[in-house]
Amino acid sequence: MNVKRTIGFFGIQPGVGAGSIARALSFYSAMNGKKTLYIDMDIRFPKAPYLIGYKDSRYTLEGLLEALQSKERPNMEPYFLHKSKMGQVSKQLAEHFKKLPDLLYVLSPSADLGFEYFPTLGTDLNEITDYMKKIVEGAKPFFENIIFSMGSDPDEPLHLAILRACDQRVFVTDTSPSTVRLFPQRIKLLENTGVPTDGAQVILNKLPEKMDIDVFEEFLQRSVTYTVPYDPQMITEVHKLNLLGGKSFESAIGEIAEGLLGLEKETKRREAGSKKTGRVSLLSQFSLFREKTV
Repeated sequence: MNVKRTIGFFGIQPGVGAGSIARALSFYSAMNGKKTLYIDMDIRFPKAPYLIGYKDSRYTLEGLLEALQSKERPNMEPYFLHKSKMGQVSKQLAEHFKKLPDLLYVLSPSADLGFEYFPTLGTDLNEITDYMKKIVEGAKPFFENIIFSMGSDPDEPLHLAILRACDQRVFVTDTSPSTVRLFPQRIKLLENTGVPTDGAQVILNKLPEKMDIDVFEEFLQRSVTYTVPYDPQMITEVHKLNLLGGKSFESAIGEIAEGLLGLEKETKRREAGSKKTGRVSLLSQFSLFREKTV
């Protein structure tokens, strides 16, 4: 595999939607033919066990970190969970798995693991960064795109280590006054702990109609790379476990995937396909996913 992207999504504060964007982009990547690993590093409130559902008590994020701490050289492949290896699951869960992209894999903490029981990694940021780099390097032989989501605490060493270990960083904010005001301070905190911010991209999420981006860029002190409009259907769609959200969110994810992952936007492919065949194709993996989940 020639393409090796490792991208960390960091939300400026909780609730801005960084995790939603990271998960949707992972789905989009896998649905468009890229073998993709989604790594849920939100150790306080992991979402992957609930929204994606891949669970194996033998192969969890905390188990992998404990193996790395013990100076073992673990075989990492079993930790990259896939729906085909979930063994006996309920009929409802099996139906859910059918809707998920075949090329999607997940590394996640246990759903029921309290934060106080998560492995103690200490405070040596360089050592924790080394663990994250080992995970990244261990995953690269298997995947074309590796996408991290994490919590929004800029003082959490694990989050800082992920951002230091990734090849690319994406900072996500929404349009709330508190988040916009906090943005420059949060970026400064990250820079002071050795997180590279040059070349990092910025996503402005939940953007209302007819908002002036220039105003936000002035407060953020950075250019906005991508915008994601406010999607009134987002909660309804996520409740249905459709992580691509409503049409407006889905379209924005296509734009981000085109720029960040080099994937051609699905609508463009459909248009190209319809021109060749003289009709709109309804047989794409993307269309099938939406038909099943909506």
